[in-house]
Amino acid sequence: MEQPQSNIQRAVESIRKTSDAQYQRLVQFVREVNDKGGAYHQIDFGQGLILQGDYDMSKYIQHYNLPENLEGTSVLDVGTSSGYFALESACRGARVTAIDIWDWTPIQSISSLLNVSVTYVKKSLYDIEKNFGQFDQVICGSVLPHLPDPFGAIQRIRTVCNGRAVVSTPHPHFEHGADHPVCEFIGEKASDGDYYNYWAIGAKALENMFLAAGFTSVERTDNFTLVTEFGRTEFSEPHVVMTGIV
Repeated sequence: MEQPQSNIQRAVESIRKTSDAQYQRLVQFVREVNDKGGAYHQIDFGQGLILQGDYDMSKYIQHYNLPENLEGTSVLDVGTSSGYFALESACRGARVTAIDIWDWTPIQSISSLLNVSVTYVKKSLYDIEKNFGQFDQVICGSVLPHLPDPFGAIQRIRTVCNGRAVVSTPHPHFEHGADHPVCEFIGEKASDGDYYNYWAIGAKALENMFLAAGFTSVERTDNFTLVTEFGRTEFSEPHVVMTGIV
C-alpha cells in the first residue's frame, strides 16, 4: 500500500509541477549535501529524493504535539540544525524563524527552493530576549543535554513564547523513579563531533523547569526512542517530549 505524501513531499510536488528548473536545483542541492556526508536530519522529499542524515524525525513527529494546521501562526525552531522542524512547520502554514549557532544550515537553501516561510538567524538560545519576537509555538528538539545551563535555556524560551513550547530531551531511566526530579551532570565530549553531552535530564525535572520558568502548566508528556538511520553512527536514546503552556 502506497504511503500518503507528507507535508514536505506535497510542497516539493507543487514545485516539481510548477517549475522543473527549481525542482532540479533542489535535486542538485540534495546531491551536493549527500556527497559531503549528509546532514543531521534525514528528509524524504519524495520521488526517491532523500537528504541523507542521522535522524529521520518524520518517524517521531507525532510525539511532538504539533497542530496539523499552523496557518497564521509564528514558530521558533531552536537549534534547528538541518531544519526538519522548521521545514515541517512552514509546510503546515507557519511563519518560521529558525536559530542555531552555525553560519549556514541546509534549511536556508531548502526553504528558498520550496518557497516556504523560514528565516534563519545565527543566534545562541542564550541570547534571545523578549524583543527578538513573540512566538505562538516554540520547538526545541534534543538540544538541552548539550547546553551548560538547561534551566536557563527554558527561561529564555519562556521569554519569547506566548503560546506553547514543545521540548524533547533524552530521558534516562534513573533508579530513583520517574517522579524524582533528577538531573545528572555527564560532562563528556561527544564521540562523533565537536560538542559536549552535559546533562541527563529526568522527565519530572523537565516539568519542574517549565513551571519554574513561568509556564502555567504542562499539557502533554510523551515518550519515544530516537534511533539513528541505517549506515550512520549508531545511537539509540529514550526521549521525553513535553509541551509547556503559557
